Amino acid sequence: MPFSGPFSFSYSCHNISDGMFLAVVLTPPFGENKTIMKLRTLFLTAFAALAFTATHANATCVANYLIPSSTLATSSGTTVYSYSVVAGCVPSVQFDEFFVPYFSDAGISNITVPAGWGYTITSSDLFGLGSGAGALEFIPNSPLTGETYGQTTTGISFTSPYAPINGPLGVTSQYPGSGGPVTTISDPPVPGSPEAIAALSGVPEPATKTLMLLGVIAVVGFGLTKR
Repeated sequence: MPFSGPFSFSYSCHNISDGMFLAVVLTPPFGENKTIMKLRTLFLTAFAALAFTATHANATCVANYLIPSSTLATSSGTTVYSYSVVAGCVPSVQFDEFFVPYFSDAGISNITVPAGWGYTITSSDLFGLGSGAGALEFIPNSPLTGETYGQTTTGISFTSPYAPINGPLGVTSQYPGSGGPVTTISDPPVPGSPEAIAALSGVPEPATKTLMLLGVIAVVGFGLTKR
């Protein structure tokens, strides 16, 4: 999709194993001034973030690791929430953990992890959802790095009596030169308990946040053009 302003850029979305990344091409004008150079840097920074957060509803694209998820309603009235971890094509990225919201009324049970993994339930509000919100963290005993492209870890799941709603999932990784952990967010299915619905009702989905940020960038660009 092209954009006209103090410089031009285009972007396109690409699916990767049910995930998505954002490819961005920017073309600055000849003889750009300092204001345009600063704005170009802002665009590049913003779209670098978008490349890690623009996602398909059921997966997180974090450049190197995808977290596809699925749900299965059973005849007993429970829902099985399953996750897997898929290695991408950047072996220098280190995968530390992923986590989903945890609410005490969600009735989460039967938590399973594969060999070499663990899990923990923390009262820390990692998503900023408000009082009563915690997180269920899935953590490999040793950080994942240098894996073969497409290598998949399965066997991560839990059950809940509540049907799914879209809620945040966080992935913590470390990228070369990042200087520390980087957390990216997507919106896979999570148990729709009363507390979860109340906490998530006013939280925009990551795709919505992406569009909002694009709108702000466009307004700034057009404003500078008129000067």
